[in-house]
Parts: sequence; structure tokens; C-alpha cells
Amino acid sequence: MLEAGPRILPTFDEALSSRAVRDLGSLGVHVLTGTKVVGITERGVDLHGGGHIAAKTIVWAAGVRPVPLVETLDAERDRSGRIMVERDLSIPAHPEAFAIGDIACFRGDDGRCLPGLAAVAQQEGRAAARRDRADVARQTT
Repeated sequence: MLEAGPRILPTFDEALSSRAVRDLGSLGVHVLTGTKVVGITERGVDLHGGGHIAAKTIVWAAGVRPVPLVETLDAERDRSGRIMVERDLSIPAHPEAFAIGDIACFRGDDGRCLPGLAAVAQQEGRAAARRDRADVARQTT
């Protein structure tokens, strides 16, 4: 497993990243961090700096990017292109609109964006729906 950054699962606590490396190691997975892939061929993976790892099967799981529509909005975005949202998931420049899931950067209590996981998106969806229902009922949020 190759990771260009200094550790795997960078959006999680460092202790969880370390645990994941240990758990993967116990399964026989070798984790290389600080290793950037610059090319993929039928013979394997080419690495930054001239290295090569021979492989017949390669699985690319480099994350997701927000849909292009996000770039058209007048909204602050993080370095991954996700919209910075308020605590109620609304878009600051457009309080009538919500952003959730892969297009949203919701900051947790520690100030870091929550990870792009299905469980987070499901919770955001439920919260946005509650807020929308409250607005429809003219209740406060």
C-alpha cells in the first residue's frame, strides 16, 4: 500500500493511523508512506524519484473530489475543494442551501474537517433534513 503523505488516514487521529498500519501489517500488507506514484503501466507502478514496484494487479483508491458544480458557487472551499459549511450545514454565502457528504467540509470540535465517510454523510443528511423540516414548520433551528 502506497501513500504519498506522511501517514495513512490523515483525517483521523494519529493513533488510529498507527493502529491501521499495524493491523494492515498483521494481514501481510506492507505500507509505504511518503511514496508518490507517478505512473502505472502493465508492469507495475512507477514512483517519484525513479523507483518501480512490479505488480500485475493495481487498485487505485486516491479519494474523491467534489463535483464540478462546487467550483461555480461563491463559497469558501478547503484545499480538497469541499465547501466550508456552517454548523447547520448551510453554505455561508447561501444560507438557503446545504452542502453535505463529499462536497462539504464540516469542522468538528477540534477544528478539522470530518472525514469523507458514508456514516458522516448519512448523519449530515439527517441533520440537514431536520433543519429543512424546522424551516418549513417555521421553527427555530
